[in-house]
Amino acid sequence: MRAKWLAACVVLGLACAAQAAPLDIKQVPAGATWVVHVDVDAIRASTVAQKAYAQCLEKHKDRVEVALELIKRTVGMDLCKDLHGLTAYGPKVGQEKGVLLVFANFDQQMLGKLVKLAPDFKTTKHGQYTIGSWTHKDRRGPRPAAGAFWKPGVTVLSGTVPDVELALDVLDGKKPSLPGKVEIPAGATVAARAWGLANVELPGKCPLPKQIEEFCFAMGENEGQSFLMAQVKTKSPDVAQDIAKIIEGGKALAGLRHLGDAAAAKIIDQFKVSASDNTVKIDFHAPAADVWAHLQKVIKDVKHMHGHHAKPPAKHEGKK
Repeated sequence: MRAKWLAACVVLGLACAAQAAPLDIKQVPAGATWVVHVDVDAIRASTVAQKAYAQCLEKHKDRVEVALELIKRTVGMDLCKDLHGLTAYGPKVGQEKGVLLVFANFDQQMLGKLVKLAPDFKTTKHGQYTIGSWTHKDRRGPRPAAGAFWKPGVTVLSGTVPDVELALDVLDGKKPSLPGKVEIPAGATVAARAWGLANVELPGKCPLPKQIEEFCFAMGENEGQSFLMAQVKTKSPDVAQDIAKIIEGGKALAGLRHLGDAAAAKIIDQFKVSASDNTVKIDFHAPAADVWAHLQKVIKDVKHMHGHHAKPPAKHEGKK
């Protein structure tokens, strides 16, 4: 139940206005093989997020406001305006090893005092920076954690002190960052990219991941239009064609699921799939208002399915 209200609190916080915080590839080290960026400010500006905010506030106003106030008193951050973006990256896909950059304005002294209460807390100097390390405990058990403030508004978090040191050096321009340039469309709320996927060790024996070299993804909203763009580079044109066929099959199944619903069919038809050489591209554009209306239908259907399959309450038999 607590997680439910926290999620509602986050939705509320994401729906307020602020300045944009898009992905800056120069903040990611050259050795990274994956990066994910969430532009919280772009989420706040989207029609879908605004509607989600209104719906959430209508249903849970009192409890959400209490949660927001708790966050503000704990770390000195107003979630409605102070959280701008998150960038996560790591050296290898599939490993629980990486760095999280948090772009947020909060009371660093207040957060510092809170972290000092964590088990095994200690500090390490790295140039002008003080890196804190401690033992983080959650449902998965205890594990190491470390973090530092790069400058006001930017916090570096990771599992080890060396990872934090490298992140700080990249931010300062002392260590090389990812080469090249990543084009992020205007209004992107989530952007992700991964390289060298063919070398990733994944559970199971599915051969498809071994055929993928690179994956790029972006979704968001710009000028009232929701969009989703994805690109998959494979080892061969044949694999690209097969992936395109799989996606087209998914579209067909979705069409059957919403057979007779002209609005849903229009949304599904906006997913354009193409394969050229060894690359598969997915492109989706539709009015944000239509996307929100379709999401409401999907949520309603899911709730109905869960309710339909829910176990009936146990019957209490009386004494014979």
